[in-house]
Amino acid sequence: MSTKRRIKSTDLYKQTINLEGIVNFFSKKFSFGYIQIKNSRERRVFVHESQLLQPIKDDDHVKFDIADGEKGPVAINVKLT
Repeated sequence: MSTKRRIKSTDLYKQTINLEGIVNFFSKKFSFGYIQIKNSRERRVFVHESQLLQPIKDDDHVKFDIADGEKGPVAINVKLT
């Protein structure tokens, strides 16, 4: 039996700061989008316009922190790199 603890995806976000990523999708009309976390093919994180330090658009390179939101992890303090 393995003694390794399986890490839940939510455990990764509890203290995650200074990440980099690329804006996968962002809609000004709906005020939200998604950021693809750098070096992670499967992980996208939700971002709301209220957490932007600068305006963003699709394919922008950004730096951000992650916090626990009501429905899962969310990007906060989002700024262009």
